[in-house]
Amino acid sequence: MNMSNLDVTEIKAVLKALLAELVKLVAEENISRRTKTKVEAKINPISIAATEGIERLVEELEKLDVPALIAVIKKYGLDKTRKSYTWKTKDKLVNLIKERVSASSTRGDVFSGNDNTT
Repeated sequence: MNMSNLDVTEIKAVLKALLAELVKLVAEENISRRTKTKVEAKINPISIAATEGIERLVEELEKLDVPALIAVIKKYGLDKTRKSYTWKTKDKLVNLIKERVSASSTRGDVFSGNDNTT
């Protein structure tokens, strides 16, 4: 089929079909991006740290993969800046959780008589 032999209605029909195919492909791509499997937080880091200690918490965190660690951070609000949601290294995520849980577990100790700074 030569372009000079096509009339305007044939060109419109071909362009319309191509556009429809393009819209379909873009829609499929957007749907696949939105339907990521949601990872549930498998542990409660605050509870583990309170009952079994920080060392045990780190052991439990080391068993989890990166998406599961990010799920824990999200569920328990351990990163208000949300920067850690894009981290890919397990060590950084484990350290963040450990630091935030440790900080929250000692918060208020100065008022309860458990202050270890004196």
